[in-house]
Amino acid sequence: MKEKLKEPPNEISAVIKAVTEAYQEQLRAEATDKVLARYGWTLESFLGDGYRALGPESFADVRKQYETVKLDCEFMVCGFDFDHEAHIFTVSDPGISKDRSMTGFWAIGSGEYMALASLMARRQLIPTQSIEKTAYYVCEAKFMAEVASDVGKTTMLLAHKSPPNGQDEVSFLVAQHLAPVKGAWEKEVKGREPSDIENTMKSCPKWETLPAYPT
Repeated sequence: MKEKLKEPPNEISAVIKAVTEAYQEQLRAEATDKVLARYGWTLESFLGDGYRALGPESFADVRKQYETVKLDCEFMVCGFDFDHEAHIFTVSDPGISKDRSMTGFWAIGSGEYMALASLMARRQLIPTQSIEKTAYYVCEAKFMAEVASDVGKTTMLLAHKSPPNGQDEVSFLVAQHLAPVKGAWEKEVKGREPSDIENTMKSCPKWETLPAYPT
């Protein structure tokens, strides 16, 4: 993905295309290694010579094995384009992209549905709130998602601020010690906003300015 993103313009369509193509290429490589390599075939040679060499039934069987290989991962990508517009999209098996920018937030993983339900409940509030309140709503969604399997209890918050026009820097809001936030969330009836949560959030994160997109 890094190689593909070196040259394209900073436009959402170009970034989606680069990430999706990288995903699909990796899927093809994985399927080739798992299914075709034992026969010494590439995908091209299998499609060109496999039917004649194997016959219809065996060819169909190998092709089915190839097509059932999956990449057990999903990507969620977010950032700002050259107009400083925020975007978010996902890419999942078999290399299908979905633009989530209109929704304005998203979640992936085994806790996806719980997290999205929590964020949807705050959807009308998010655009009008401070970054601390918005960050709390994101943490709240993560805490709700922890009821799902495979969702860890450790939480790290990372926010990315679009650089001003003409400036080449990226500001990150980083918070790793969120125990006070989770404690406040646990004390309230789930779904209610803890009192003074904005000041609680302010005590955890800190803005740090880093060089733009370090390698």
